[in-house]
Amino acid sequence: MNKYEGMFILPNSLNDEAVAKTLERLQGEITKAGGVIRNSETLGRRQFSRRLHKHDSGCYVRLRFELDPSAVAGLQVRLKLIEEIFRTQIVRAPAVVPVPEPAKEPVKAEEPSNA
Repeated sequence: MNKYEGMFILPNSLNDEAVAKTLERLQGEITKAGGVIRNSETLGRRQFSRRLHKHDSGCYVRLRFELDPSAVAGLQVRLKLIEEIFRTQIVRAPAVVPVPEPAKEPVKAEEPSNA
């Protein structure tokens, strides 16, 4: 199973209760496809940089999940059938790169000599 990150844009006309129901339905579709939800995050309502299909803003939701690579295409087809989802983007999650620890002692620069 690979780790994926899905960004979903819901119409801004949905109220908070409808957004919660749509998020629950999204998670249900992922688990139905054999996936495991790791994290869900509602990013809030945001303006688009330009108008798209008579919409000028939307509610953004991000889901992180694990899924078999062969099931991703079928999941995307099923998600297109949900009317409450305006846009969908699913990408493979980037690998976590460990952050190197800083040096214990700062290196002092030598002062130039005026000879």
